[in-house]
Amino acid sequence: MEDLNFFYPHTCVIRRSTGQTDMLGNEGFDDVYKGICGLQRGGSGNTSLQGGRQYLDSPFIIIPESTIIVLTNDEVLVVDENGREMRFTATQSESFHDEDLKGTNIWLKVGDTINEA
Repeated sequence: MEDLNFFYPHTCVIRRSTGQTDMLGNEGFDDVYKGICGLQRGGSGNTSLQGGRQYLDSPFIIIPESTIIVLTNDEVLVVDENGREMRFTATQSESFHDEDLKGTNIWLKVGDTINEA
């Protein structure tokens, strides 16, 4: 488990729209994946400050599940090790199946901070 915490120190929820709304107009979602993940940013951070305290970035996540199917525009919620909550949109994914390593890379766009810890 210690190795998993090293590679996957964050938690993620990947949600897909049901296409339905409730009586208040809130969009409905089904969870596609809920569990550990590793949020990765490029060397430059791929982060920009927008309008005060809102950060926009375009990283990717790695999850240890290789059978998950992630679609373009699935919503990805990430909580990092400091408690910062972020919301992204999935752009594409790629699963890998190796003898010693398996998982899925999911590239993200339209990242914003929901809640600063």
